[in-house]
Amino acid sequence: PISQLGAFQMAIHPGRFEVVVIGGGPAGCVVAMQLARLGCSVAVVDKTRTGNICIGETLPPQASRTMAKLGLLEAFQQQGHRPCPGIVSAWASAEPYVNDFLFSPHGYGWHIDRRKFNAMLVQAAKHAGAVFLEETRIEACAENPRNWSIRTSRQDGSHVLRCRFAVDATGRSSTGSLGFPPRIVFDRLIAVAGVAAGRAGRSLSDYTLLEAVD
Repeated sequence: PISQLGAFQMAIHPGRFEVVVIGGGPAGCVVAMQLARLGCSVAVVDKTRTGNICIGETLPPQASRTMAKLGLLEAFQQQGHRPCPGIVSAWASAEPYVNDFLFSPHGYGWHIDRRKFNAMLVQAAKHAGAVFLEETRIEACAENPRNWSIRTSRQDGSHVLRCRFAVDATGRSSTGSLGFPPRIVFDRLIAVAGVAAGRAGRSLSDYTLLEAVD
């Protein structure tokens, strides 16, 4: 087996991949994992560090079926995420609307620990053979007739990655680094996140509550 450092050095010299994925979140990791499983040489470039604190989220029941297809359901279940029986939302009016997962053919949804969830996907991508470059920023991208040239910067200096295809998986934070128009924002919605303990360390309800306020 090749060490991670050795794999990194082999990959960036001369730094050629079939695919470079920009963004190491769930979408980027799954794309890299699937391509690596098909035999493609893949690098994932992510500006954050694996293990950073992330705000928790709720996955819908269909997520269990998706993870089963990806071969990740067993690893996900071993992480101890809490089941979610439904979502209560007060969005367009003060009257709450209940979307109860009791009526879903896929069972419950999940309250997930995003840090654990993200780490699982990163490990799955690495296990499939993808090279993961964390704490790496994209400085410039240029599309040539035969490939992409992507200049990156890390604490140990800058490197140029070359690939046949580039995938922008930066999601909401996309800035158009690959030459596509950046995301256009039409609103000023914000969210405040916190951690609260319920009775005996448990919350009063396992339903997700969404409420919009001025």
